[in-house]
Amino acid sequence: MQLDDLKTQWRKEMNIASRADGASFKSIINQANKYDRRMRSTVFIEIFACFGIMLIAGLGLFLKDDIGWMRQLGYFTMIAVGIFIAVVVSKFRKVSIRDDWTLSSRLASETQKLERQKKLLGSTAFWYLTPCALCVVLITLGSRFDNTGSYWPDMKSWIFYCVYACLLIFAYFYHQWEVKRKINPLLQQLKSLQRELSD
Repeated sequence: MQLDDLKTQWRKEMNIASRADGASFKSIINQANKYDRRMRSTVFIEIFACFGIMLIAGLGLFLKDDIGWMRQLGYFTMIAVGIFIAVVVSKFRKVSIRDDWTLSSRLASETQKLERQKKLLGSTAFWYLTPCALCVVLITLGSRFDNTGSYWPDMKSWIFYCVYACLLIFAYFYHQWEVKRKINPLLQQLKSLQRELSD
């Protein structure tokens, strides 16, 4: 965008913002910035956790000599899952819209970030919960066989699986709640501001 075009766009946006509720503009953008900072922190924690998972799996593989094929497969799967999750959460933070120093481009960028976050949280069962559950099952059943010679879980294992399944279900529905109660309303507000600027 050329300098003259940029000045024209700024004047247009300032006129629109002055006619609209300025406090509302500022409040919505502040909400988007606050949520974006929270998501950056979440991504950092997720990636840090993935490296922790891979470290634990690596130690499990190389520090124990008497582990069976299923537990080995579980550890290798855990490493692969850690890499996969780190790539997914990093990829979904990137936006394709270039910031050209205008309010409209900033709104478009924040909108795209939220839409990507909505898609990410809406698909947690695929990229997060199911792979983690697979790792847990492989490692625990492998450990069970290494210790007892049987793959069939005992009562303690069944209780653990039930508790773990409840945690996964809670995590899934919590993410859907976050999309419905936090992301969708903020997306609607950002898109409303974009329509005002484009009119």
